[in-house]
Amino acid sequence: MAAAQYGEQQFSEISGKVSQYVDVGQMRFYFTVDTKYVGKKIQRLLLPFLPKTDWERQEKEGKARPPKDDVNAPDLYIPIMAFLTYVLAVGLELASSGRWAPENLGLILSSTTGWVVFEVLVCYGALWFMNVAGHPVLELLALCSYKFVGMVFGLLTYFLTGRFDFFLIVIGTVGVGTGFARAFNSLPPVRVGVGSDRR
Repeated sequence: MAAAQYGEQQFSEISGKVSQYVDVGQMRFYFTVDTKYVGKKIQRLLLPFLPKTDWERQEKEGKARPPKDDVNAPDLYIPIMAFLTYVLAVGLELASSGRWAPENLGLILSSTTGWVVFEVLVCYGALWFMNVAGHPVLELLALCSYKFVGMVFGLLTYFLTGRFDFFLIVIGTVGVGTGFARAFNSLPPVRVGVGSDRR
């Protein structure tokens, strides 16, 4: 009985500290997905240049719609699942090539996390430098992490074909193409009044 009370007390203290830094309601918004959304989003990520692709974010009453209602809305479910799948796939590749050690999984996880954090900070700094205000960090995290979907797809093709050059081609076309498509179509546009000063 005393252990249960102690556990509840510790949980409430920790959740109070976490809620000071992270808005749980905002986090919940980025995880509202369903299987239909996940399928459409992965298709959109792997084949971004399909004809009739609408990249506009949908709004309802001036508010952004949750990911399950808008395929263009960034979510955190797909990036986290793709990130973890990527780490496990790299571990599998190391194991199949005879270079496996348990500490390698931790090294892959921490170094990949560090690079993602660095990328988010660079993107946030670039947006700040260009004076684009109000872009949530969680959306930047999602947009920077969608690349893992293409990377996992490339690793799977490498496992199936065994050819590293094919892996590089797939990563180059899927990963870079998806990155450019997302970059050009998901960041808020910077509108300049071209021609407004003409008389």
